[in-house]
Amino acid sequence: MSDEIYEHITFDSKKHVSFLSANPDWSDQVLIANSVSKAYAMTDWRIGYGAGPAPLIKAMTKVQSQISSGACSVAQAAATAALNGPQNSVTLFKSAFEARRNLVVERIKGIDGLTLAPPDGAFYAYINCEHFIGAATEESIALEDDTAFTAYILSEAKVAAVPGSAYDLSPFFRISAACSEDVLNIALDRIAAALSKLARKGNTS
Repeated sequence: MSDEIYEHITFDSKKHVSFLSANPDWSDQVLIANSVSKAYAMTDWRIGYGAGPAPLIKAMTKVQSQISSGACSVAQAAATAALNGPQNSVTLFKSAFEARRNLVVERIKGIDGLTLAPPDGAFYAYINCEHFIGAATEESIALEDDTAFTAYILSEAKVAAVPGSAYDLSPFFRISAACSEDVLNIALDRIAAALSKLARKGNTS
């Protein structure tokens, strides 16, 4: 299954290449999953779609018919309008997300102990927090892993993040860059302040 939901949100002039475009001989083995949620900011409309071998789609349709009465007609009409209508909004969203990506990358450079490889697309940042694993809080509680790290910044900085271990990417943590630049700056200020209070291994200052 090829999840191509972020096909329109790519940065640095990179272009999305569909899995089947690169591997056309696999058309009888691949299911492409997509949605209007990300590119068209229609998350709450709950419209997704798939393209794949006819027998698989038929089986999926049968299963879907037993667990849902189907997407409402208004949501289907809205998705059709989004997919077939002018794509100006997609370009605007992409530019906004790239600007926010750039902001996060630059701000992380200024926080000692965190590193971030610039994301090529989507609107998340997986930030390496390895230098803080084993660090101690002001209450002398050791941050044993990225889960403890995200719990700390939630408690101390009031910033919600997801531990990388949830995606088998430890020791990283994930933040969303889908909010405004003002909110991102506030969040990163809070994270920096919270991390400055930690005593890292080999550093007793």
